[in-house]
Parts: sequence; structure tokens; C-alpha cells
Amino acid sequence: MNRWPAIEMTIEWRRPYALVRLIGGRWTPGVLGELAAGGLRFQDLHDVLDGVSHKVLTDTLRRAECDGLIRRHLDSGRMGTATLYLPPLPRGRRGR
Repeated sequence: MNRWPAIEMTIEWRRPYALVRLIGGRWTPGVLGELAAGGLRFQDLHDVLDGVSHKVLTDTLRRAECDGLIRRHLDSGRMGTATLYLPPLPRGRRGR
């Protein structure tokens, strides 16, 4: 017998479920927290996140970039390097 009843995906549950799925990865909150202070290069981000492997960080960053949580800016001075940062928050509608 199933102890946990299935939750019907109503409109009220879709947004919170999507948000949890979006930031639910183990390292995503740490990445977002570090990038909130300003842009960082991959290695700098790896150095401040104690215990994350290069592969897991790469996968986390790819997923976060695909989901629109972070952006990558290619550095013109150094070939092959990029700075990762949080995109600006969207502005609310005026007149609210």
C-alpha cells in the first residue's frame, strides 16, 4: 500500500514544483549564492565550493544556464575563459 498519495498536478502546484525542480540540485543553491556577490570564473567558483567535482560543477552550470538562472560572458582578454554571473532580475510591470 502506498503511504504517500499522488499529488494531482493542478495549476497551484505547477509553479512551486517547477521552482523546486529548477533549484533542487545539491550544488545549485551554493552556485547561485556565490554568484550573487558578483561574477566568477569557473575555477574561482570551484575553489569556493568545497567538495564539488569539476564534472558535477560543469553539469550544474550547464543546467542552470539552460534554465536561465545564470549567464556566461566570454572574456575577450583570455581565450577560452568566461565569467559566470546572475542575469538582472526582470523589472515588474509599472503601475502596479
